[in-house]
Order: sequence, then C-alpha cells, then structure tokens
Amino acid sequence: AAQAFALLGIWDGPDISLPAAAALLDRPELPAEEALERLVDARLLESPVPGRYRMHDLTRRYARELAPEPTTALGRLLRFYSSTCWRTVPLLRTGDLAAARIDPDWSGGGLEIASIDRALEWLDSERRCLLAAIAQADAIPALNVAAVQLCEALFGYFTVRRGYLADWE
Repeated sequence: AAQAFALLGIWDGPDISLPAAAALLDRPELPAEEALERLVDARLLESPVPGRYRMHDLTRRYARELAPEPTTALGRLLRFYSSTCWRTVPLLRTGDLAAARIDPDWSGGGLEIASIDRALEWLDSERRCLLAAIAQADAIPALNVAAVQLCEALFGYFTVRRGYLADWE
C-alpha cells in the first residue's frame, strides 16, 4: 500500500480507474485493488464510485515526494491508455488504416473492447484522464511518443464520434 501511495502521487489525472491503477502499479487488478482499498481505509485515497480512485491535491503532493523516478510507472499507465484507445479505432473508424500505423512499443496490454457502445462508454468515462495523460506525457521528453500515440488513437473519438474539437486541439 505504501508503494501504491507513492506511485499514485505521480499521476496528474483527476482520478484513476482500477485497471489503469493496476497498470501504473504493475500489479494484477486484485492485488492492486487490495492496496487501493487499504489506502481508502486509511483516508489517503478517496473512492467516489466503485472502481475509481482519487487523491486530494495535498495528499498527492506528499505522495509525489515519496515516489521514485516517475517515467517507468507513467510509461506503464500510458501504454495501458494507448493500447486501449487503439483497440477502439477499428470499432469507431471502420476501414481506417490508422491502426496499421501504431508503434508496436505502445500497443501491448490494455482492455479488450468488443463493441462500439463499450468503446464509447470507456472513452467517455476516461476522457478527462486521457487528456491529462496526453499533457503529462508531452511534458516528459522520454514519454512524448505516448502523447502522439494517444492523440492519433483518439482522433475519431474526439472529432468524428463526439465532436470534442477543443479537446482534439
């Protein structure tokens, strides 16, 4: 739980889902959930809805001081987001060749998404976190390619499916 606390502090997003936290922590979901729930019990983490977690800004600042160098853990989280977003591309942009351009280094892992409805549901629930991931990746030179991969994968969602042009820009 102490290691999870420190690693969660490096994430700039508004909150984090259990699957994303498991990727950040490099643990399977069940052990990750156990660690997160211990932090909720200790009031170091909030769970506003089942399966989502967030830190208070002051708690995050303290956790960040305890965290190791963030690039590796953030890289795991960004690979999770990138991979899951790329899995939505064939569903949202049928026949688009964009999926063929994905960098193989950013395509491993992620959630399996089998329908357009599920893809849109996941993207809608993660939208603010995806924008935070792009901004955070863009600020760390070693992770710039993650920002590009996420932007490319989200083109159809932001522009065609939802019309979030400001988010796309």
